[in-house]
Amino acid sequence: MKWRPSQSWAHPIFPPHQLIDFFEFSKLGSHKDPIFLHQKYVRDGLSIAQIGAQTFSSQRTILKALARANIPLRPEDRPATSQLLFGKKRVGGKVVNNPSEQKVLAKMQSLRSAGYSYPEIVRILNDLGYPAKRGGKWRLKVAYEVLQRNQ
Repeated sequence: MKWRPSQSWAHPIFPPHQLIDFFEFSKLGSHKDPIFLHQKYVRDGLSIAQIGAQTFSSQRTILKALARANIPLRPEDRPATSQLLFGKKRVGGKVVNNPSEQKVLAKMQSLRSAGYSYPEIVRILNDLGYPAKRGGKWRLKVAYEVLQRNQ
């Protein structure tokens, strides 16, 4: 598009849809303002992703800014720490027992108390089709660690 002086709204290089309007531009850096963060996150209930999109910031940057402003995170916005232990699952930000994994854990404990070795327990679990935490086959080290943690 060639710019003409009669088109005062037009930019000589960029078409209008590629320009950031002043209101959007004024939000740059506002993730550093605790009042802005409190208003958007607590009062308006926006997610971290939504605030990041409005301020042109990453979610990690917004998480750090919320921590600096001492604004507590909602349970659903807390980053997942590490993988949960076998027999547990996360529901609505809370860690609760996973019934299907608890059954497998009870089976493992009963086999161990009956005198089965760890390799035998792994073979039995795989033969019966019990999945490991991530849905794969059981391995000796994993079965050993799960039983050691849950004794």
